[in-house]
Amino acid sequence: MACNYGTCIAIFISLMKPGTMHIMHVIDGLPFGGAERMLVEIANQTAASGHKVSVCVTRSDTEMASILRNDIDVWVLNRNRRFDWASLIKFSQIVKNQKVKILHAHSRSTLAFLALGKTLQVYRTPIIMHDHFGIELNNSVPIWFRFWAKYWVDHYVGVYEKLATWGEDAGINPQKISVIDNALDLTKLIDVEPLNIKNYFGLPADSLIGIVVGNLRQEKGIDNLLQAISLSASEKPMRILVVGNQNDKVYAEKCFSQQTSLGLHEIVLFLGERQDVPRLLGGADFALLPSRSESGPLVLIECMAFALPFVATQVGGISHKVAEMGVPEFVEPDNPVAFAAAMDRLLSLSGSERQKRGKIGQKIAIEHFDISQQMRRWVKIYDAVLENTK
Repeated sequence: MACNYGTCIAIFISLMKPGTMHIMHVIDGLPFGGAERMLVEIANQTAASGHKVSVCVTRSDTEMASILRNDIDVWVLNRNRRFDWASLIKFSQIVKNQKVKILHAHSRSTLAFLALGKTLQVYRTPIIMHDHFGIELNNSVPIWFRFWAKYWVDHYVGVYEKLATWGEDAGINPQKISVIDNALDLTKLIDVEPLNIKNYFGLPADSLIGIVVGNLRQEKGIDNLLQAISLSASEKPMRILVVGNQNDKVYAEKCFSQQTSLGLHEIVLFLGERQDVPRLLGGADFALLPSRSESGPLVLIECMAFALPFVATQVGGISHKVAEMGVPEFVEPDNPVAFAAAMDRLLSLSGSERQKRGKIGQKIAIEHFDISQQMRRWVKIYDAVLENTK
């Protein structure tokens, strides 16, 4: 059949375009957090490449769904137990009706839910387990995973090397294990307008503004940070903004009491959860990351993208890689004395020296931690899983 030039070109392009697949990302909920952020980043990038993408929230929180692309369907199951039969049946019908080819699980509890469906054979869709779990505080392998759920994992992806080792210890075939670093769409961060923090919060004009982004829970080490600030010998005027939800009421109250006992009310401001974190990062002078356990952390990438000099504990895959590349400054976790000393060194720098230090991290972020660099590996894993389950 003859065709005009334009039609022939269109047909040629369609033939050259890679075959599409439907990937469904599955997670317990979509509050603002690291694993949730990575789901959004990967889903948006995969959809932008022409593949069909959807998201299933097995419980009810859909806060981050607003930053998914408009062409990504979001399904909500509202399950209230780990093993919820009605939710499982509803989910299996969605998977069948939407012709889902791959289930991309973003938490261990989500995997348990998906594995039950495979065990009961209500669907046969292959499962990729994307493990974001920070294992510095707990590297044990749950019995349910070792003796049951692992058999339904078609490919395991850890966000750093320690998780790959954990996967092998759990009994997953090493040929089914990959490590893919967390990464972000840095182009979106570059265009963010910084917030004038001093004006917005009415802070002294001569103060240096530090920022800490992390929910108030034990893993984030905010108690150690408060201790380190109290030990600081720097005479530079500063204000430290702590941004993150306070859902762990017991730990939050511990931090508030510590703030009072150490006399840090004027220096440390607990802002709670906020939606303008990138603008806050853009308006700060430095960042502090005192975590005890992390898988990434993504906020470190964000700090570097904004050319913020920082002091961070060396936990998580990204922290180790960045430290190996020579970006200052990292200290061991749970050591407030070392953290205070590193913070004093940072505060002793001139404005131009802080800027120079921040630019080192920014260059590393752009070269190594943009999401576009990781997507080829994800698509390769999707293709391999489909090929192996034919």
